[in-house]
Formats: sequence, C-alpha cells, structure tokens
Amino acid sequence: MTAVFLDKDEIFRNAVVSESSSLREALSHMEHEAAIVVSESGKLSGIITDGDLRRALSRGLSFNSPVSAAMSTKPSVVRKGLPREEILSILLSKRIRHLPVVDEEGYPIGLELLKNLYEDHQTKEYDYKECLVSPSDSIELVLKHMVNAEAAMIVDANGILKGFVTDGDIRRAFLKGAGLETPVSEVMTASPMTIRKGLSRNEIIGIMLRRKIRHIPVVDELGRPVGLELLKNQYSDTEIPQAVIMAGGRGARLMPLTADTPKPLLKIGEKTILDKILDRLESSGVADVVLSVNYLGDKIKDHVSGSRTKGLHVGYVEEEKALGTAGALSLLSPRPANSFIVMNADLLTNLDFKAFMNFHKAEKNHFTVCVRKIKQNIPFGVVSLDKESRAIEAITEKPDYEFLVNAGIYILEPGIIELVPKDSFFDMVSLIKKALANGYKVGAFPVIEYWRDLGRHEEIIAAAAEMA
Repeated sequence: MTAVFLDKDEIFRNAVVSESSSLREALSHMEHEAAIVVSESGKLSGIITDGDLRRALSRGLSFNSPVSAAMSTKPSVVRKGLPREEILSILLSKRIRHLPVVDEEGYPIGLELLKNLYEDHQTKEYDYKECLVSPSDSIELVLKHMVNAEAAMIVDANGILKGFVTDGDIRRAFLKGAGLETPVSEVMTASPMTIRKGLSRNEIIGIMLRRKIRHIPVVDELGRPVGLELLKNQYSDTEIPQAVIMAGGRGARLMPLTADTPKPLLKIGEKTILDKILDRLESSGVADVVLSVNYLGDKIKDHVSGSRTKGLHVGYVEEEKALGTAGALSLLSPRPANSFIVMNADLLTNLDFKAFMNFHKAEKNHFTVCVRKIKQNIPFGVVSLDKESRAIEAITEKPDYEFLVNAGIYILEPGIIELVPKDSFFDMVSLIKKALANGYKVGAFPVIEYWRDLGRHEEIIAAAAEMA
C-alpha cells in the first residue's frame, strides 16, 4: 500500500495554505499539527508545523504575520508511489512527523503523517516459547511452531539462540531442493540479528525498517531468547485487489460427473469446489473476483448469485469459445491496474495468498508461478549408461524422483496481459514461455500448505476423504 493522494486524501486537502496566508489562517488548517504551504503557482514552498508556529510567536511574530515568515522552506519530501515502510523509515530517521508527497514537478499531492503510519507498524511481542525449536527438528515440525509468528527461533540444548527461520526462508529452501524432512539447521539463518530487552518501540521499529526485517529475537546477556518482536499485522500493507478464476473448462476427465454439472460446482464435502476457493480468497482480503466461464456458465452464475455474501464482488468474463487457461485474460475489461491473482477452478488449497503476494513484490517479479513438489516412483529398475551410451554404469531399483510442478495459481503484473493473443486459445504454459522470451522476470513460489489438483476421479475421492 502506498500513500493516499489528492482525490482521496482529505487530510491533504485540508492542510494546504498559501504563502500569503496569516499564521492565524494556517492554524485553522493544522488539524494534524502541520500545513503545507504553496506558491501562487501551486508548487510546494514549505511546511509549517505546530512547533514552527509556537517558536515564531515566541520570537515576536503575531497571528497576523504571513506564514512565509515562519515556515520551513526546504522540507523533506517524498515522491508518489514510495512504499509505506520506506516512508515510515524516513520519518523515523529524520525525526519528523509530517512528510509532503510531491509529483515530479514539485507540486504537493499528499501528506504523510507519522501517527498514521506508526499505527500500522506497531510491534507485537509474541509468546516466544511457542516459537522455540531445536536444530535437528524437521521443517515439517518447525512449521507447526510458526502458525502465529511466521517464524521460529532455533536454540541448542542450553537454550542459546543458534538461528532463526522465517516462512520465506523455508519456501526458498524448497526451491533449492529441501523437503519437509530436512532439518531446520540446514535452512536457518545462523547468528541472526537480535536485540536486548528494554529498547523503545521507536528504536525497535527503526531497526526493523532499516534492515528490512519483520521479526527480531530478544535475547538476554547469555544469548538466550526471552522474547520475539514482529511488526503487527505482518501483511497489513499487502493488498490483493483482484483475482481471476478460470472456470470455463469442460472437465472431460471427470465425465460423467460433469455431464450436467460444471467442474467448479462439484461438491467436496458440504461445499462446492468454487465455494471453497471463493471462501479462501475472501478470507485473504480479496474483495473483487472475476470468473471466466464457458461450459455450463449459466449454472455457475446462478449458483454464485444465490450463495455469495456482499463481502465479495464477483464479475464474469464469458468465453464464446474455449480459450484455455490464459486466453480469457485478453477479455478482461477494465484490465487490472495492479498485481492480480489468476488461478484454476479445479484445485483446493490453504495457500497463504498474502504471503504469496508479499513474495511476488519482494522479488520484484512480473509473473510468479506457484509450484508444488511431487514425488514420482518408477516401478522398474532405472538404468544409467556411460558417456558413450554403450555400457551400464549403474542401475537403481524402483527409484523415487522429485519434481516441482505448476500448481495452477499465479500472480501477474498488468503488462503481462499484453502478451495474450486476443480472443484465442492460449494456455498458461505458453504465456510463461512468452513472458520469459520477452525478458520478463518469472519467479516460483513453493506451496507448502495443503494443495490438491481435482482434475481426475481419484483426486476427487481423495479430497473428499481429506475433508471428511
């Protein structure tokens, strides 16, 4: 989330005065203890705070004196689009409480207040004992200790802090080949940044923002954890404005179940696949969903209109012909203005969508693909030949191989849509290849939460058993 600007920012509109305004008039615009001063042309001339006004009066100026006589003429400013955390870091480092937002020509278009940003970035001290694990614990076990804090502290037999691991550390380790059975000592950050008990909230927040970290262990004089500080609402600045769900497929592999029922409306337990997806997106803060429909699309629209609450706005893109897993993106109107989710309507997952969006933005990807590690058993002895492919070099009986597979969930930047041909069949694999060929950065986000593809009968049966 970035600064809120002119057309939305009541604080800014009420805090603008001209150079010729009197101090009395400026005071009437200082509801938030500061006013932006502009020239006749509307450019930023300065800023006046409550402190500036009081010091001016103590020097002998009167309430009838022009504001130009008391304002700061070279205030710190920021440009539109700077992330909130960076703005807060500037405010804290410069020890100021107000920061004008200007455009490239120097015209003020917003006003950031420390108190507003600070409220969004308070720290919270969690029960650190829930987050303690040993170096030999598996990633699978460690994840159970990371439910609330999205992090764990690794301690030795004497309780001394040896390392720290976050959700992001584990997902990156999975991309490098780690598994749920991998000891956490192999993926942790050894000798992490720590603080002693007693620092002020401002000091703690300042450290976190400067180092771009969201967690920091608190240790005693022996290096034993006695607390864990993390920024409140870890993903409070992460917005997911829109999700697009590809729900137009025929579900041919699921016939006869899909002869009269579109695949997204098949029930798993008490709810349909689509309802479970929409519930998950809504609980993740998504407010706007677009469903791409084709096969039995009217049934999907009737079901959604009769079952959804007002908390989630659902729109539709209607495919007149099958467009594949990406082709319908060319029909979006209006097109998304920000990063957006695309996912298939034939899967179930407990994916942390906010963590997914945060990862996408942190990696500065144009396109991020969710991937899932699967294990494939070969029920035969696998033969390896020598370099000349003549003699047997080794043979492995019924080996297991691991692969990262496309999990059918994506985040795209709006510009990626330009790569999709108009109203033509186009699948996601082709879109990924085209994005790579055009120099876009395409990243991978490993799904470590529950995930199941529902494209086959056996998968439907398995999912139903898991939900029972």
